[in-house]
Amino acid sequence: MIVLDEADEMLNMGFIEDIEFILSNAPKERQTLLFSATMPKPILELTQKYQKEPKMVKIVQKELTVPTIEQTYIEVREADKIEVLSRLLDIHNPKLSLVFCNTKRR
Repeated sequence: MIVLDEADEMLNMGFIEDIEFILSNAPKERQTLLFSATMPKPILELTQKYQKEPKMVKIVQKELTVPTIEQTYIEVREADKIEVLSRLLDIHNPKLSLVFCNTKRR
């Protein structure tokens, strides 16, 4: 599985060659997820080149666009975030999960 978050920002920072290298050298049998606030032409070209039957999911604020996806959020103090996440993973024991963080350290 390959997950690229902020793919549009990676392109803006000049990482297109790095992204292409990773995608072209990854196993052919994989799931590739590209998350991007915008879908500029270079991102769409990557989806066509490296994804099989790509699907685009658009999220509109305050509107549920994909009824099969359950979305939940919990407001937590900064100091408690890692502990709360660990507890939630222990309780729900998901088969797969994806956690977005806004810093490298996280």
